[in-house]
Amino acid sequence: MTVANGQQVLTQLLPLKKIQPNTGQIPGLPKNPRIIRDARFLKLKKSIEDFPQMLELREVVVYPHGKVYVCIGGNMRLLACRDLEYSDIPAKILPPDFPIERLREFAIKDNVNFGEDDVTLLTE
Repeated sequence: MTVANGQQVLTQLLPLKKIQPNTGQIPGLPKNPRIIRDARFLKLKKSIEDFPQMLELREVVVYPHGKVYVCIGGNMRLLACRDLEYSDIPAKILPPDFPIERLREFAIKDNVNFGEDDVTLLTE
């Protein structure tokens, strides 16, 4: 995948200890606005346990920040994998010079739920 300035976005397995949730530690990027609790968090963990290969299809998106990476997309999956005691997780790594405005835009758009669920289809 290619992004701004024609740079490649790498995908690799990263140690979870090198990935931090987005808590607002990057200047100009607000902290992740999503939260997940109780039953929904348990469902997410169960989903990952039942189909761990899904993580290879929906990697977390990270940005290098000092000696670690900050999760820009997939913070809830990151937290679930930590709780499941995973040692590493597939991640798309954005280039270090990825513009902060685009990081902000991605973080906001990644956390917007545009659609709605058809409960009938989900229960079939």
